Amino acid sequence: FVTTAVTLGMRPAAACALAVVLLAAAVIAVAWSVSVGAGERPDHTALWVLAVACALGAIGAGVQAARSHALAAHPLVSLVDTRTGVEGVVTGFDRPLRRGGVMVPLRVEVTGSGQSARVARLDVAVLAREGWRDLAPGTRVRASVMVLEPRSPGNPPGLRALAPPRVTGEPGPTGRAPAAVRERLRV
Repeated sequence: FVTTAVTLGMRPAAACALAVVLLAAAVIAVAWSVSVGAGERPDHTALWVLAVACALGAIGAGVQAARSHALAAHPLVSLVDTRTGVEGVVTGFDRPLRRGGVMVPLRVEVTGSGQSARVARLDVAVLAREGWRDLAPGTRVRASVMVLEPRSPGNPPGLRALAPPRVTGEPGPTGRAPAAVRERLRV
């Protein structure tokens, strides 16, 4: 947890370097615990705890480095403050916003349109006013959006819908069932 917090917003190379250093520290702690003779009486428990903590930190830093690299390479990151088309799948229910409209979780699968279309998956939030309310999870959509600056370093950019989405595929049973329960609870 601490490593993820420290590496959030870090460049992928720096997070990867931290992972290597932590992994080396884990190996050194294990080697020291195993190689030290009985006469020197090291605290083996402390060394093993240190080794496990460093190994877990290395895993966290490595995961964050991979996540940061994937995010930096995503085409939406280079399109901040521009309009583009996206295709994707609604991944959850809309949530109302204080200033009106809704926020809809969307897994973008394609960015751009026509010849500039690129397959690129990324989970984002779409801020919208009309046409996005009550879309069931699993609904496939196409939309024209404005790409927004990420709220903080290490997060994906947001999207602001410029028009209602065009539904290109209805949700399967796993999306329809929760939508039906949600609708019944509203009554």
